[in-house]
Amino acid sequence: MEEKTIESLLELEFIARKQNAVITGSTASGKTRLSKILKSLARDAGYKTVFFRIPDLFLGNRKDYVMRLMEEAHFVILDEFGYMPMTKQQSEDLFEFITEASQDKSVLINTIRELSDWEKLMPDPILGKTFIRICTENCVHIHLTGQENVPVKRLKRKERKSVDEQR
Repeated sequence: MEEKTIESLLELEFIARKQNAVITGSTASGKTRLSKILKSLARDAGYKTVFFRIPDLFLGNRKDYVMRLMEEAHFVILDEFGYMPMTKQQSEDLFEFITEASQDKSVLINTIRELSDWEKLMPDPILGKTFIRICTENCVHIHLTGQENVPVKRLKRKERKSVDEQR
């Protein structure tokens, strides 16, 4: 995994290269906020983006709908990975989703978990190891401690100012 800074992530080169990205950090460190900013920047740059919370990904009969949205996207954001344990079926569905998405698009995963914990989140250890390999191969990584929120907030203000100027 290649370590990156917020500023380098905001350049969106990882999306152009179809690299995956992982943002790690504790609760309230700014992972979701940064992801939403990346989603907005990617959309403005012409990339079709989708944002899913992992706990909601395959609720009910949403699997076909989720897979269709993912197929049409260039950039897929998965938020809240590792907050809750997964059932065998959920882990298999997530594995299928990641395998498909990683073939021709950039997938960003937000997580409070260190990579060393990922395998334990999946009931099948072989599936867990393969999931980690797929997610982290050709991947960029950023770890947020909460101190990095300052540039993110500054960017949000700059975006608001730009929107206000367009009105």
